[in-house]
Amino acid sequence: MNKTIIIILIIGIIYRLSLISNGSFLFNMDNARDMVDVREMVVLHKFRLTGPTSAIEGFFNGPGWYYLLAIPFLLSGGGSLWTDYYGNRAVGGWRLFLT
Repeated sequence: MNKTIIIILIIGIIYRLSLISNGSFLFNMDNARDMVDVREMVVLHKFRLTGPTSAIEGFFNGPGWYYLLAIPFLLSGGGSLWTDYYGNRAVGGWRLFLT
């Protein structure tokens, strides 16, 4: 069973990396909002104490997500491709193991 899960994960990673390398990556409204906030943090030095909004009105997630996205933002010079890869694929993949 463990080998099956590992094979599925490897196939999924290869598939997603092939999409990203071709420039076919999803950049939706939530990604754009997060990138604007990360840009304000990194470039304009306006640090956040609250994170992105949630589906519940008046409830915010923690700012840790923005600080995680700041790493690839700095390394790529603000490029959305690597931020999308890092934020949605690498960090998102760890959520599978943490839950």
